Amino acid sequence: MEKLIEFYYSNTCPNCHRARKKIMEVMGDNVILKEFSIESEMGRRKAHELGIWSVPALVMDGEILMEGEVDEKLIERLFRGD
Repeated sequence: MEKLIEFYYSNTCPNCHRARKKIMEVMGDNVILKEFSIESEMGRRKAHELGIWSVPALVMDGEILMEGEVDEKLIERLFRGD
């Protein structure tokens, strides 16, 4: 079963780049990743609707799973294609 995970980021955020790099390293075929830049109007609106106040942020099924810091172990669990 595929998982849809949303990744909220800013181009100027070093932790966002670190999180994205880790995601790309471990992402399996069972994950669909949708990326939203908070620098875009749509990204800002969606982040605001979800209550995201800092990036990087990961959301699955409307639940914020990671916000404001990089949790590499969580990224591995979510994105691994086991």
